[in-house]
Amino acid sequence: MTAREKTDVDLLGPVRLSECGSWATTDGTPFGPVSDVRCPDTTHCLNLAPCEDGRIGAHDRNHTGRCRWIGSTVLDDRHTIARGRLFIIGDVIGVRPEVVSYE
Repeated sequence: MTAREKTDVDLLGPVRLSECGSWATTDGTPFGPVSDVRCPDTTHCLNLAPCEDGRIGAHDRNHTGRCRWIGSTVLDDRHTIARGRLFIIGDVIGVRPEVVSYE
C-alpha cells in the first residue's frame, strides 16, 4: 500500500461511543473502562466487539468477509450523554434514542 492509498479505517474515521449505542465496561458501570462496543455495522455485526486500546477489535459477523470497522478509533463521548438516556441490561450499557417533540 502506498502512502496515498486509504484503508477503510481511514475513510470511515473515528466513531463516537454514543454512535455505537451500547457498550460494556470492565466494572459494569456506565462510566467504567470500556471493554466492548456495538459495531456501527448493525446489519452484519450482531454482537459486541472487543474494544482494544480505544479501537474496535476483530469480531464475528453474520456475513462473510472482514468487518471494515475493525481498527477504527472509538471516541469516548459519554460525558455528553444525559444520564437519563443511559440504561443497563445485564452487563451492557445502552443509550436511549432522543425523543423529538414537534408540538
